Amino acid sequence: MINSILCATDGSHVSAKAVSFACALARTLDVPLTFISVNIAQASSDPRTRVWDAEIMRLGDEQVERELQVAYGEAKEHGVSRVSCVTVHSRDISQAIVGYAEENHIAHIV
Repeated sequence: MINSILCATDGSHVSAKAVSFACALARTLDVPLTFISVNIAQASSDPRTRVWDAEIMRLGDEQVERELQVAYGEAKEHGVSRVSCVTVHSRDISQAIVGYAEENHIAHIV
């Protein structure tokens, strides 16, 4: 039985289809829907490596926030009453999504 849904979004056309499907499913089943976006921009722990600077990290955070706002708005348009958004930072996108689902006992990922 599906008791909640986690939907990954990255702002792409493919993820837009996933967002629409997740919204319709959450509305039909009347279950909470959480949108997750993984921000790969993160400060390096090695001080000799300057891969990401503060400006790139800020822009990455802004992009993720826009993606989540679009998904949240669509959920509200679909009449989903229980919707939330979360951002995680990781360079391993799939593991970040699955890890979040496991930590929060979400069995259904779109």
